[in-house]
Amino acid sequence: MRTISIRQPWCFAILNCGKRIENRRTNIAGAYRGPVLLHAAKSNDLPDTIAAFEWMRERRLWSAPDMLPAMDRGGIVGRARIEAVFDPCSEDDYRSIITLRQPYHETNLLWAEPGMWWILLADVEPLPFVPCRGRLGLWTPLEDVVRAATGGAA
Repeated sequence: MRTISIRQPWCFAILNCGKRIENRRTNIAGAYRGPVLLHAAKSNDLPDTIAAFEWMRERRLWSAPDMLPAMDRGGIVGRARIEAVFDPCSEDDYRSIITLRQPYHETNLLWAEPGMWWILLADVEPLPFVPCRGRLGLWTPLEDVVRAATGGAA
């Protein structure tokens, strides 16, 4: 099973706020489409985290009180499926593509950054936290990490 490391709070947003687009400067998925584990990166930049939650609140994507939620870092926190990867394109191009691929909702566009590669995630679900080191790009974790994260089912 492949794994993608994502910085917090974006990993939290995927699991709790309906974020289904992971924005990247390059296409880290290549031609791969299929299941992935979601790894919450260990890095912690509090000003960036606060700014990200403010950005989510402004767009009504996060409506909790002013306190930041607890977020696991440095391990597997969920799983998803990479369904598609879109080249950097305009919102109009994306809108026409997405219209053909329901059940994606217009709110996905709120997560999309113009000029970035958009990795479209589906079948997102949280998993119990399993600590492990992350890596850049799409990577393959050790088998014991996969077993611990998925309860033995890959």
